[in-house]
Amino acid sequence: MELRRACQIIYRPIRNYLQCCFWNAQVPRLQPTMSFPAAHIFKRAFMGRLGSNISHGSLSGIYRLVPQHNINTGITHNIFTHSQYKDPVKRRSFLRTKTSIQNKTSSIMASPQPHIMLYTDSTPNGIKITTALEELGLKYEVEHVDISTLRQKEPWYLEINPNGRIPAIVDTFDDGEPIRVFEGGSILQYLTERYDPEHKLSFPKGSREYYECNNWLFFQHGGIGPMQGQASHFLKYAPVKIEYGVKRYVTETRRLYSVLDTQLSKSKSGYLVGDHLSIADIANLSWVIFGEYTDVDMNAFPHLKEWEARLSARPGIAKGFHIPKVLGIKSDDPEGAKKYQSHHADWVIRSQQLEQEAFSRK
Repeated sequence: MELRRACQIIYRPIRNYLQCCFWNAQVPRLQPTMSFPAAHIFKRAFMGRLGSNISHGSLSGIYRLVPQHNINTGITHNIFTHSQYKDPVKRRSFLRTKTSIQNKTSSIMASPQPHIMLYTDSTPNGIKITTALEELGLKYEVEHVDISTLRQKEPWYLEINPNGRIPAIVDTFDDGEPIRVFEGGSILQYLTERYDPEHKLSFPKGSREYYECNNWLFFQHGGIGPMQGQASHFLKYAPVKIEYGVKRYVTETRRLYSVLDTQLSKSKSGYLVGDHLSIADIANLSWVIFGEYTDVDMNAFPHLKEWEARLSARPGIAKGFHIPKVLGIKSDDPEGAKKYQSHHADWVIRSQQLEQEAFSRK
């Protein structure tokens, strides 16, 4: 079986290189019809053969080809952009790029190397991924999906995340195939399980800390995220102020903050789990920094307030806050919170109206 696998590894790059060299006449047939600014994919996109985790041919018509520089992995890892794909000279040049069989065979024995394209915006769910990536020290590319323009609802993005939400990533998996990962908790687990052997943000699988970390990760995804999100909506964005909705969700957000505060009061390390920063902290921090924005008095939660200030001062986290754009609520602008609110209020309502219209036509 190992011999057969080794033969396949050596044979496939040669086969695909030869196919690419003699395939120029067929390339125009794959001229894409959708706008897809940047993504990771590999040479088989030209043949419409994608991994089983993505429907057959679903992405092949929307990715474009251009070499990714400074990565010595041959033809299998690339960044695709619209303008460079349309340039026939650059396209033919790329198609004739030689694949290093030595690199291909040696990489199978090495630790996985990230080829991550992150699709995100500066929101609580978005910054949890950028802060994690910065803390892990991983290389990645960023595509700003400005949710205020509803780019996340466009067909090209729905091929990456069918739910039409940010964040999402596309990476290259062990078999050379592209893999999509969406939902913040899923992405955080993917990044640590795949690229955190030193457990900078995680714990050994199967340990007590590993399961406790999962507890607090899902606590955020099932509790603080949905409840605080609704609190923000009824408090800041709803066109009609419904007092019951405001009290219901702001009160629940405060209750969840008290749970975090109690946990931190018992922690000897100052972190939610174990003796170091983890994705449990990262996930919850991305929402807690918006606490005062949803009328939560942080002075009522002293341990949580200290934890938020300490973690926010970390260089990796501080940098991640402002990717892909400056996060108004964490900027030096005293009017940052107001600008954040005014920027989001209109599109939130517009998005809801469009979805209502779409359902009414069904």
